[in-house]
Amino acid sequence: MEEIIFKTEQVVKRYKGFRAMLKKGKNAANALDGLDMEIRRGEIYGFVGKNGAGKTTLLRVIAGAVLLTGGTMELFGERDPEKMHLQRRRINGLIEGPALNQSMTAQDNLKVCCMQRGLDSRQCIDEVLEQVGLTQFELEKRKVREFSLGMKQRLGIAMALLGKPEFLFLDEPLNGLDPEGIRDFRELMLRLNQEQGTTILISSHQLRELTQIATCYGFIDKGKMIEQITAQELEEKTSDGDLEGYFLSLIYKNKLIKS
Repeated sequence: MEEIIFKTEQVVKRYKGFRAMLKKGKNAANALDGLDMEIRRGEIYGFVGKNGAGKTTLLRVIAGAVLLTGGTMELFGERDPEKMHLQRRRINGLIEGPALNQSMTAQDNLKVCCMQRGLDSRQCIDEVLEQVGLTQFELEKRKVREFSLGMKQRLGIAMALLGKPEFLFLDEPLNGLDPEGIRDFRELMLRLNQEQGTTILISSHQLRELTQIATCYGFIDKGKMIEQITAQELEEKTSDGDLEGYFLSLIYKNKLIKS
C-alpha cells in the first residue's frame, strides 16, 4: 500500500464571525466541518466541490496559511506542528491565483520566490519557465502587468514548481488558459507524476479535464468529504466516466440524507 502523505481526521475550520452570525440567527457553517481525507504518494487527486464547499480553505490548511479550529492533520506522517513546518519544505502550490509583482519581470518574480525558499535561482528559473511553456515569449524586458491572464497563470504554476516539490497542490490552475495552455498543463502534470513521482492535488471546476489526468477523486460539500473514489471505481460505477453527473448525484443523495 502506498504511503499516505496527507491525511485529515474530523478537521474543522471556523473563521471569525461565524459564531456571531449564529447568535443573530443567520445561517452559518464551518468552512471545514469534520473533513476526513487521504492522499497517497503518487496520486493525482481531483478535488471536486461547488464554490464555497471548502476546497480553497483545505489548500490553505495544507500550506500552513490558516490554523485548524479542530481535528487532526498529518503531512508526511507528522502531526506535530513544528515537525510539520519542516515537512512543508517538501511541498509547494498555487492557491486562488498567483501572487505576482506586476511591476517586475517573470524572472524577477521567480528570483524572489527562490530567495524565500532558499533555492539557487540559476538552477531553477529557466527550467520552470520551459516546463510551463513561457520560454516562447520574450520575457526579459516585459513586466508582468503586460502579460495575458493565461501567461500570468502559467507563471503562477511555474512558481509552484520551484524546488521540485514532492507534493504539489493547485487551486483552479486552468483559469485563463486557452485550449493549448490546457493541453500543455495536462501533459505537464502527467509528466511530473510519471517521471518525477510528484503527488498532485488539483482543485478545479473543469471536471472534463480532471478525468483526463486524475487517478482518484475527493468530493466535498459544505465542508464535509462525501466520498473518495479511484478513477477506476468511478468508471465502473458510471460506465461512461461522467464525473459531473456522478458529483451531482452525490450532492443530491447527501441532501436527502440530511433532510
